Amino acid sequence: MRINTSEKIDLTKGINLQISGELGRYNTLPLDALVRIAESLQSLLITLAKIDLDNSDPIHLENFRMELSGFKKGSAVPQFILTPRIQTSIGNVDSQRKRVNKKFDKLMQLSNKGDFTQIKKLYPNPLSRNQIVDRLYDFTNSFGNAPTSIVRIENDIIKPVYKIKKLSPETKKLLFTEIISVAAEPKEEYGVAKVKVTTTAKGKIRNSIEQLYRKSETTLSYSPKVIVCGDAIYNLNIPLRCSLENENRYYLIQNELLDIIGTGMTEEEAEKNFSEEFNFIYRRYNELPDDRLSDKLRKIKSFLTYFVKSIEK
Repeated sequence: MRINTSEKIDLTKGINLQISGELGRYNTLPLDALVRIAESLQSLLITLAKIDLDNSDPIHLENFRMELSGFKKGSAVPQFILTPRIQTSIGNVDSQRKRVNKKFDKLMQLSNKGDFTQIKKLYPNPLSRNQIVDRLYDFTNSFGNAPTSIVRIENDIIKPVYKIKKLSPETKKLLFTEIISVAAEPKEEYGVAKVKVTTTAKGKIRNSIEQLYRKSETTLSYSPKVIVCGDAIYNLNIPLRCSLENENRYYLIQNELLDIIGTGMTEEEAEKNFSEEFNFIYRRYNELPDDRLSDKLRKIKSFLTYFVKSIEK
């Protein structure tokens, strides 16, 4: 099957979902149905952003949040739009959104034709495909048995774009690849612990763990005193305190003060991405005169100057 290369959907302008049948017969939607549909759409788009965007291009997942922007009659027609509340990022947000929009449009083309088996061509990697199929299944089934289409509205006239056909459990099973670990090696995991230190009368020190916080279950800190990117070594005046989160096997390191985010499928990838972005904005901001920077970026530039003690090459 040949997939159309021109997109009919523009998430930045909005996507209209016409929900018919019993669910939309009164030109309204129950709140629980609206929430279910919105959450499944949101989850699909965030997953597309995580998988389809290059980790070398810094991304801010908040830029892929959806907002309810309208509701029209004609059965029930809620409209969702990518958030206009853009988070500052070094990456090209417009380009990133276009790539995610393109993949979402292709998935809706497949749904319109009911030819979900083509997802294997779009996502040959089993790990990525499993995540996409899971989220797509939730979205296409979030409408229950109500006939649903993506439509556009021109002069109050509703025109169909794509029908949303349900991904069946049988097809989902065919698209899924079971990932089996062939190495029976001990599982390694990192965490932080609350340790009780006791000194005996003879001066011996005994340590006992009172509580363990697994990294996969909590937000930890990442506080480098030195940042290395390629041949550049940044020695800092004080540790750069950042948050380190692990969500759905996806690592994110963030420093809100400098508005820097590093992401990756592993902690090492996230650290590398964070170092590269730090290196990029330090060089970029110091290349530009202050009158070409916004007030916020001028403040970030001054913070960077304060943090960096010296640079070795």
